[in-house]
Amino acid sequence: GGSVPERGVAVFRKLKKLDMSNCGLVGTFSFKALPVSLEHKNVHLPGSHFTSIDGATIRDCLSGGATMQACRNMGFGAETFRKESFTAKQCRKEAGFGARELEVGGFNLKDIRASGGFTASDVRKEGFTVAEIKGVYSIGEIKDVYRIGEMRNAGFSLAQLKGAGFSCKQLKDEGGVTGK
Repeated sequence: GGSVPERGVAVFRKLKKLDMSNCGLVGTFSFKALPVSLEHKNVHLPGSHFTSIDGATIRDCLSGGATMQACRNMGFGAETFRKESFTAKQCRKEAGFGARELEVGGFNLKDIRASGGFTASDVRKEGFTVAEIKGVYSIGEIKDVYRIGEMRNAGFSLAQLKGAGFSCKQLKDEGGVTGK
């Protein structure tokens, strides 16, 4: 029982020692529904989408003293933060979500990029393809991060690649272009 903020404080105190940020559960769960094995330290739930834990929402936990990072560690995923009107920037800066986690949580890549901190190199490291980032990042930002063949496969024309500074030799050697 208790008021919403009291429940948030109680849940935060109960869970703040857990690191449940690497585990892979998706859905709406109460803390009581989690298997006992998840109560061990360093268990992580990436991409989890808890909407409440023991009846307390993210907002309850925050009003009870938890940080956004602590809420993430408790099992609240990027989708839940987004549905609670947090921005991609807040999720990146205050909860530490990566670009792919934000995208899986329902943020679009334009908002993720606008959140700052994610270069073309960063999103490549997180597995984004040229096709996914084309139109959000410029060819100038992409050209030093992806191979010419990947850029061709994503639909960049020879004229665009040449305009971005690739030489005919590079296009032939690295891009599989034939002819003069």
